[in-house]
Amino acid sequence: MRKLLLLIFVFCGFLLPATAQQKTITGTVTGAEDRLPVIGATVQLKGTSNGVATDLDGKFQISAFIGAALEIRYVGMKTKEVVVGASNVYDVSLNYDLVGVNEVVVVGYGTQIKSKVTGSIARVDGALLKNVPVPTIEQALQGKTAGVFIESVNGKSTGTTNMRIRGSSSITATNQPLFVVDGIPLTTEALNQSGAVINPLTSINFNDVESIDILKDAASSAIYGSRGANGVVLITTKKGISGDTRLNFTIQSGFNEASHRREFMNSDEYISYFRDAAVIGDQADDVYYGDDPGTNKYYRLEVEKRLKRYSGWAVNLDGSGNYLGSKVNTDWQDLAFQKGKIFSADMSAQGGTDKLKYFTSLSYNKMDGILVSNGIEKISARLNVDNKVNKYLDLGFALSLNRNNINQVAADNAFSSPMQLVALSPVTPPRDLDGS
Repeated sequence: MRKLLLLIFVFCGFLLPATAQQKTITGTVTGAEDRLPVIGATVQLKGTSNGVATDLDGKFQISAFIGAALEIRYVGMKTKEVVVGASNVYDVSLNYDLVGVNEVVVVGYGTQIKSKVTGSIARVDGALLKNVPVPTIEQALQGKTAGVFIESVNGKSTGTTNMRIRGSSSITATNQPLFVVDGIPLTTEALNQSGAVINPLTSINFNDVESIDILKDAASSAIYGSRGANGVVLITTKKGISGDTRLNFTIQSGFNEASHRREFMNSDEYISYFRDAAVIGDQADDVYYGDDPGTNKYYRLEVEKRLKRYSGWAVNLDGSGNYLGSKVNTDWQDLAFQKGKIFSADMSAQGGTDKLKYFTSLSYNKMDGILVSNGIEKISARLNVDNKVNKYLDLGFALSLNRNNINQVAADNAFSSPMQLVALSPVTPPRDLDGS
């Protein structure tokens, strides 16, 4: 019995220190800026489900051990952590978490804090557009701006893009927004006079873009007059920064191929189909070539003459196709499509002092589409220099050079479009007798 009592006393002795460490913690949670009580803030023991909420005066009371961590959280404020020590009272002040509110946005005549702007402005950071494998800056914006509709008109490397910020407001006039690069409006009219429309924004290297601000509402776009009726896209390029020079070099390579290709007839199937059509069809009024129109030999001769006339080659009566003594079976899809290749290299330098800042870049981009004669090769260079002469005078210099070599595809409904190749028969050779 004595041993049992001794064991109980020893066990209680081990519990006494732990019990002594647990105590009641009180305190008040307030805002760091206005010092007003935060009502409904969560005070929780870290790593447990034990927690309380502050009352109307921002006060709380909770039991905790010495060394435990208290997490104080509230929506719109930064979470704070407090370690319980010897004190029993902890007053906590929370800072406001102004995510996205203090961003500086471009508003036409300058810059403004986003929280002070009453208009509707969508902002896209340039880091989201970096190294995107698309030829134009509008395509890089797809899926990154709420309420902005962006659609590619066609799959051409230099094809234009439909961008709708405030919907379509005109039937005959353009519905494209106004693009402004570093305060200079750009024309979005076609650069060519015939064929497919070339997008003038292909010359912009979006690796040089610092940010893009899209003015949606009428109040913001009214700064630019009638040109901003369809919305305004403000593109700001990168500027120099104070500090050591930052060098950046990126290289990218890839390819693309056509998918879901169609299955067409080969030469034997085409000839058989053509012969059956001639036999089954009504040929009674056709020109008589010397044989009895009622015999199958007549129709075979007629098919042969037609194929010679339309394809420029001979079809033997046994149904085989020969061109210069060899079998012809042309797959025009192989000639219309190709494996598209993408290659881009970009190098930039950014730095300066408190008075003189600079940004310079050089980029090369080559993109071949999945159609033959569809591609673009771009070389661009940029130099932005900002010099603070004194507190009253700032001097700036911006230079942009671009050279685009465009391999343009004809309009979709033009006969010279590569897609028209699939309308040719497999018995037609890809080259003439002279090899052209």
